[in-house]
This record gives sequence, C-alpha cells and structure tokens, in this order.
Amino acid sequence: MYYPNVTEYLNDHLAGFKNENKSNKSAIIKMIFCTTRHFRDADAVALPVKFIRELGFSSNNFNHLNKKYNLYEVDSSYSEGSFSRKLYPTDNLNAILLGYAHNKYRSPCVVRKEVRKGVFRDSQRFEISPRLLINGVNIQGVIDINRKGLLEAVGNGMENKTHLFQALRLLALSDVEGLQLGEMPQAFRVSGSVERIHGVGTTIQNTPRPLRKIVMSGYNDYDFVNCHYVIAAHHLSGGALTEYANNPKSIRESIARELNTDIDKVKIALLALLNGAKEQYNEYFNAIPQILGNKARDFFNIPIVRALKEEADELAYQKIGDRPRKQMAIYLMNEEANILRVAVEDKLIAVPMHDGFMTKEEVSIDDMQKDIKMALGYNITIIKKQEKDNK
Repeated sequence: MYYPNVTEYLNDHLAGFKNENKSNKSAIIKMIFCTTRHFRDADAVALPVKFIRELGFSSNNFNHLNKKYNLYEVDSSYSEGSFSRKLYPTDNLNAILLGYAHNKYRSPCVVRKEVRKGVFRDSQRFEISPRLLINGVNIQGVIDINRKGLLEAVGNGMENKTHLFQALRLLALSDVEGLQLGEMPQAFRVSGSVERIHGVGTTIQNTPRPLRKIVMSGYNDYDFVNCHYVIAAHHLSGGALTEYANNPKSIRESIARELNTDIDKVKIALLALLNGAKEQYNEYFNAIPQILGNKARDFFNIPIVRALKEEADELAYQKIGDRPRKQMAIYLMNEEANILRVAVEDKLIAVPMHDGFMTKEEVSIDDMQKDIKMALGYNITIIKKQEKDNK
C-alpha cells in the first residue's frame, strides 16, 4: 500500500506529535491513511486487528493514540470475532487533513510491502510500478485523478464527514514527491482462497461512489450487471434465480414497494441472501436485518425471496457441500474474478472494481460478452455506468 509520510507537517501542526517516538509517529500516520471502508457501514471506516498487526503496531497502541489525538469516534458493537469496529472520522481529524490540503508541504510517498511471508517493510525509496499484474489482470500502477474537481467539491462543503475524510486522503495521496500533481499510486492484492482483487489503503476501489464519479471523470466505468445472480442462474436454471437474473429491476421495485423501503437496500439484501446471509432477525452480526432493520422478517416472507433462498441453499449444497454457507460467497467472488480476467484479457485497466472495472480507453462490450460466453458459459451483460438505469 501507499501513503504520504506527513511527519514534517504533523510536527508543525499537531500538538504533541513531534514529541512522540518514531514508532508512534508512524502508527499515527498509518491510522490516518490506511483505514479502509467498513464492510457493513458505508459511512464508517475500519482497521481490522489482523491489518493493524500487519501495519506494525497493536490494538492497544491504536486505542491509546486515538484517545490522545481524537482521530476517530469508535463504535465497538462489531468488534468480536472477525468483525471490525466501526470508526468515524472526527472533526479534528478532518481539520488536520484539510489543513494539509492547503499547506505547501509535498510529502514523500511510503510503500509498505510484504518482503517475505508475514514480514512487511516501509520504504520511501521510489518504488511505484507503472504497471501491475494482479491475479492475471494488468492494472495501472499510477492513475491521473480529477484533482481540480475534487478540490472544488471539498471547497463547496461536504455534509458527510466520511466522504470529506476520503476526499482529503485522495488529495494528499495525489500530491506526493516523485509523481506529477494529480497522479496517484495504487496497490492491490488477493488474499487466501479469495481471488477477487482488493484495493489496499487509500484506493479508488474503496472510495464512495459520489466521490468516485468526481475523481474518475473521463474514465470508462464498466459494470457486470447482476453478476452473482447470473452466475448462480447458469448453474441452477429455470426457477427463481433465473427469474431474478433476467428481471432484477422489476423484482427489486416490487419488493421495495411491499416493504416500503429503499430499492438500493433491497438490492443489497438480495445479494447478501445469495452470498450466504442467514435468515435471522437480530441486527447483531446478521447482514439482512442490518440492511432492512425490523423489515427483515417481512422480507423473508415474500414468496420470490423465499424461493430465491431455497434455490440459493440448493446451489450452495451442489457447489460447496456441507461446508459453511459463507463459502458460497467465496465461490461467487472467484467466478467473478474469472469473468474479469476473461473480459479484459491483456488490456491495461485503470481500476478493478467489484463486478466491473474502469479504463481510460473504451473497449468493445460485444467482444467482451462473447469472450465470457465462449470461455465460461455465462451470459453476462456489460454496460457503461452512465448508461445504467438501476439494472
């Protein structure tokens, strides 16, 4: 991952920082720039315990420094087991970053990489690769972002603190030594048995959609429409999975009307259902009640939802047997990764997205769809995002 070494700025502008030892200074900078979006709450960020260890400090160290410098408001409701606490950027943290955006410092860029298994190293040597090969996909190591548009958006004011926080981090990372103003380095990885390509640290992939539309204006944003359900319907055809794969918009709208809720929440809930979400109604650790609240029980009682769940369970048994149902999510993500590899072939893309990708140059949608059908058998529909109408 990449992050700007803002030590010089913080020495001058964060009370007490210059008196910290070297390891604490490094931890504070990583706490600011290395959090990622929380998987359950788009308005929160996260720093999982495992990732904290990779960064070279401890949870206790985080708690101490966070309290001392008032960087994040912490919601520990989801901190047990593999779940990460929700972190909300404070006004103080945004003020620190806003000050940095308007200062005259230009920081060196730090790369943190794994030098051998489980051993990571930070380096300020210029190690930014212009081209990355991740899981068979060629990705730009450096991209040009619309920095001017982002500055204007920040200047016009952002009510959402987390969006402001993400915008300010993008501004910081697109103004580092060794690159042109507006160029931003990217880092990605795959982990364990999951072949989906994940952005690490501050990346476009982890940027909220409203900001992404600004910073990536001028890029082509391609989407694999309803990808996971199309994969599922290919393997278990003729029933509810096929119906939803072919008519997602009308089914979501119908469910949203019945529940009197937002259609985007229905879309997320249906995706969670396919990916192994349990039929439970307590919001604590359960995906669908967290999405739909007290309407989760009514959601599961809707006939098409009930049919989708039954077929999803049958497909999971076919593909993963008696293993935990969450393994279905891994299977679907890995098939999605195969689709991306086939679609882009040896093309150089700007950013791999979940269920799609972004490029500087236009590519042939027809050719990609044919290649996917020939290689994998899936009838994937690909669209450019600006053409998307809640498909």
